[in-house]
Amino acid sequence: MKPREEASHCQNPDKPALLPYLTRWDLDWSRAPYGLALSIRLFATQSNATKVLETHLICASDNREVPVCAYGSEQYWAPSDKGGDLGARILASYSVVFVVPRDPLIPGEGYTATVRAVFGSTEKTFTWSFRVAPQDGLFPLRLSP
Repeated sequence: MKPREEASHCQNPDKPALLPYLTRWDLDWSRAPYGLALSIRLFATQSNATKVLETHLICASDNREVPVCAYGSEQYWAPSDKGGDLGARILASYSVVFVVPRDPLIPGEGYTATVRAVFGSTEKTFTWSFRVAPQDGLFPLRLSP
């Protein structure tokens, strides 16, 4: 997925058959930048439809919940699919769900993520903590034309 398309389903929550999971419905998802997506992938032997039921991203320093949009294959929609389901099929084929923070995460800050999702017919909950690299450890992404 292209970075600008990544949150397009969050901008158009009425498009997929099932709505993406949004921690806050009152936010404007039509403007960039967004945070880099967190993902969970099961290494399944077959394709599994996926759906996010609930997710929380908590900033460690102040216990503040970071607004996110989360989706699986049953909640995905993008204008680039032109009415098709290519993105949803790719998500299902890799048994993956994504969590997209509304804003970029803070360099050097710690976070705890919790995601409750369905993979095929199995509901699973994952919780993990991570720290974003400090500002001097980050570098701009340069894509060649």
